[in-house]
Amino acid sequence: MNLLLLLLLLPVLSLSLARGLKRVTLTRHRSLRQLLRDRGQLSRFWQSYQLDRLRDREVCTIFTQANEPLINYLDIDGLTVTNQEFAESISEPGRAFLDVGFDGVLGLAYPSLSVGGITPVFDNMIAQNLVELPMFSVYMSRNSESSLGGEVLFGGFDPSRFTGTLNWVPVTKRGYWQIQLDNIQLDGTVAFCATGCQAIVDTGTSLITGPSKEVKKLQNYIGATPVDGECTVDCNNLSEMPDITFTIQGLPYTLSAQDYTLMEYSDGMTFCSSGFQGMDIPPPTGPLWILGDVFIRQFYSVFDRGNNRVGLAPAAH
Repeated sequence: MNLLLLLLLLPVLSLSLARGLKRVTLTRHRSLRQLLRDRGQLSRFWQSYQLDRLRDREVCTIFTQANEPLINYLDIDGLTVTNQEFAESISEPGRAFLDVGFDGVLGLAYPSLSVGGITPVFDNMIAQNLVELPMFSVYMSRNSESSLGGEVLFGGFDPSRFTGTLNWVPVTKRGYWQIQLDNIQLDGTVAFCATGCQAIVDTGTSLITGPSKEVKKLQNYIGATPVDGECTVDCNNLSEMPDITFTIQGLPYTLSAQDYTLMEYSDGMTFCSSGFQGMDIPPPTGPLWILGDVFIRQFYSVFDRGNNRVGLAPAAH
């Protein structure tokens, strides 16, 4: 399972400066799901690959014989982080990293998740005074026709990317960007997480995931049916499907059917798939809900290391 913030899923294209902030533009590419469907490999992929197996990857830190890092800086289109150690993956379960299009993992969670005790990139940015504030923010575009996939802003947030005001939510555990969920509602009625539960906000997870038993019920509620390892819905029924609301600190974060379904095109056909997937994370880490890209596309997300909190607001589109 890859719960780190995989911002390299969307290649970095350009960097610009605005009020002392480091703005990294992301570009949109076809999803792994689309690529595998085009190749006729999607069913095999789901049968042979379990998301939670990524935790079992073997890694090593790259050093020279002089015990100095072989590569000691990271350049993100002009934003240079010095003395940055790298970890090399030497063994991967399944075919995940053979099928995906990105080349590495840029982990932006807390140091406790870092492989081999390596100082994460953002911690080095803070220590080297490369960012104005110890926070970064993520905007993901909903326009599937645009090559602009979104942007990451190191050092602050951009008020033009959201509407209203940010709701600041405390981090409950400093590993992933973990927060408290009050409940999950379907069309205004509490259906899951009735007494509260834990969730993480994670750009490295494409969908919204939760405990398999609960997500199976959710899929039934929205009329999703399993096909080739994923759950699809009738594209003609989106207007009849329920809204789904994640209540966080008493505030509703509501997704319509258009928001939580993925419409994709392959071989002249249109597919609508559910943006939810079951994933069982065992104790003591789990159970957890993961508010991945399906959620973040609708809600601008700010990750504040200085105050250990996550800021959320409706994304401006």
